[in-house]
Amino acid sequence: TTIVDVPKELPKVSMVNSCLKNLKFHIASFDMVVKERTTATAITEGTWGFEHTKSCFRDDIIPFVKALKELFTSFDQCLIDEVTEIQNVFKQMELAVE
Repeated sequence: TTIVDVPKELPKVSMVNSCLKNLKFHIASFDMVVKERTTATAITEGTWGFEHTKSCFRDDIIPFVKALKELFTSFDQCLIDEVTEIQNVFKQMELAVE
């Protein structure tokens, strides 16, 4: 007879859930930056052009996209880890039942 230590419940905070919350926060903060950087004021009304757009991309959009890519990679890995963990628990339970 094999005794298998099976957890009574899954962890309260899922890795996937925390990754999604991080992603949601990141997107919301970027949305605010885009609104600030793309809303013309009376001072900047006629002066916006290529340099402004270039700096906006360099300073805000490109770093955001890179960070977003990292967040999705992290989310993907968390999801894989969590599914693997649950599969292992089910395998242990099946072995215990046999």
